Amino acid sequence: MTWNYRVMKFIDEDGEPYHQIHEVYYDKDGHPNGYTENPVSVFSNEGIDGLSSVLEKMAEALKKPALEESDFAASVQSSIVTPVGGNVFLDLGFPVPEAVALKAESNNVIVQKLKIIAQNEKKPTRRAGSLKGAISIAADFDAPLTISAQMHSALDAEDEKSKS
Repeated sequence: MTWNYRVMKFIDEDGEPYHQIHEVYYDKDGHPNGYTENPVSVFSNEGIDGLSSVLEKMAEALKKPALEESDFAASVQSSIVTPVGGNVFLDLGFPVPEAVALKAESNNVIVQKLKIIAQNEKKPTRRAGSLKGAISIAADFDAPLTISAQMHSALDAEDEKSKS
């Protein structure tokens, strides 16, 4: 996958166009198929020469036609990102009452699993000095939690450490 800086044209809420520089990604045939959610900033960890190089690449973007969202593959235009705390079931098209019920049910399952994890600890802790400790405290309050793959890995590492 290749990329470069490109000027992107967007339309604001009032129907007025505005432009920003984004990183744009291309498929194997050279067609744009993605771009960064936020515009880029001028950054380099290679000193002044690095900044100069970044600015030169951005200046090249000004020489090319601006891209619009319609220039991208349909998969980019139709992708939906559910924000943290959002309801993925709504994003998938479930009716509101069913989506709310499904989210509540999934949160309950997560809380129950976290309670089981907390109960299975050899030495239950009441401090949040460890990931399991924080989960234990949250589970006591029936707090809705989201467990990422990174958190699963951290839990597994804590388990292995406690076994040794």
